[in-house]
Amino acid sequence: MRSSAPPQWLPQALDGLGFVRSVPGVTHPAVLAFWPAVTTNPYQRLVYGDLLRRGIVPVGIDDKSSIDAIPELHQLGARTVFHLHWTTQISALTRSPETAARNNARFLETLDRLRAAGTAIMWTIHNVVPHGCLDIERELTLQSAIAQRCDVIHVLGQRSTDIVSEGVALPRQRIRIVPHPSYRTAYPAETHRDTTRAALGIPPTEVVYAVVGSLRRNKGLAELLDAYDQMGNGSVRPVLIIAGTPLDQPTAELLRDRARRDPVVKVFLGRIEDDQLVSLVDAADVMVLPYQEVLNSGVLFLAWSRGRPVVGPAMGELADQVVANTGVLFDPDDPGGLARALADAWPLVARPDVARAIERALVPHNPGTVATTFGDVIQELVEQPPTRQITEVPEHGS
Repeated sequence: MRSSAPPQWLPQALDGLGFVRSVPGVTHPAVLAFWPAVTTNPYQRLVYGDLLRRGIVPVGIDDKSSIDAIPELHQLGARTVFHLHWTTQISALTRSPETAARNNARFLETLDRLRAAGTAIMWTIHNVVPHGCLDIERELTLQSAIAQRCDVIHVLGQRSTDIVSEGVALPRQRIRIVPHPSYRTAYPAETHRDTTRAALGIPPTEVVYAVVGSLRRNKGLAELLDAYDQMGNGSVRPVLIIAGTPLDQPTAELLRDRARRDPVVKVFLGRIEDDQLVSLVDAADVMVLPYQEVLNSGVLFLAWSRGRPVVGPAMGELADQVVANTGVLFDPDDPGGLARALADAWPLVARPDVARAIERALVPHNPGTVATTFGDVIQELVEQPPTRQITEVPEHGS
């Protein structure tokens, strides 16, 4: 049950509706409420960038229990859309099967109430399953049930549809493909390569590889360190920066131990603010995505947005996105694949055509174009009544 107190996001929604009602040509003022709201990267801000001019107010929700309040905005003459992003907080990390089952049932009941009240539902599929998911079968069952309640399912590429459909029943007619935006406009163009290197004690002429972001087991850090050792002795290896928040104790201990033993590996554990993140990417020559499993990667677009090639797995959308001179792919199932990719990426540091290749690769991911396409999808939801039929499907897409 929802608390009787007004939800925290309500003032923003009211202020936004007051603004869009003054926008010329707006006939259907609306609120797009999205959950969970994430402020640690610019993705949501970028994809919602074209909504206000259309009369649609994007509002982030932190408290899952307040999702039920969305239809109350109908009393103000507003249309509503609920946009689900990551499903992690529903039950993926819940150990008790009984508690997880209750959480899943309550969330699906919430979606049913939204639908009955006339709120359209949209889901963006970022991952096959949430990071750290404790029960994959349970999660796939939940995702199939969510998919059947959606008016639109947003994926970031065709590979996402094909891969996720192996475990989740996706109504194909409701799928819309809108690619990941680049972060070119999200951060200042000015770089701090030299000053960041100086602060880290890295000479300007050294080749630097870097890993940034949340640090967890499935990101392949142990495999990366093994592959890094295969590159040769200290005189020929690049400097390796690993920076981010460790999400489990073994990972933290692994990295601390390695930093103590190897001065060429520089480890920075803890939260990285946006300006620090960009500075670390600017200080690098190659960004490494050593993931053992991935569907989409925001780090890829951060790297490219700062002109850096990548090393990444030939998995998910990356298998199509990373092309010649924009990076090097490796097969996570090949024991020597990552080591070879690290070595093969070294020549990219000096290639003048890398910058041009990255620019070409980023064309479909222009933030303005992505926001416009995304806005078209949302506007379609606002202007059409929500889908009412929930199709019963076999579990796990079988």
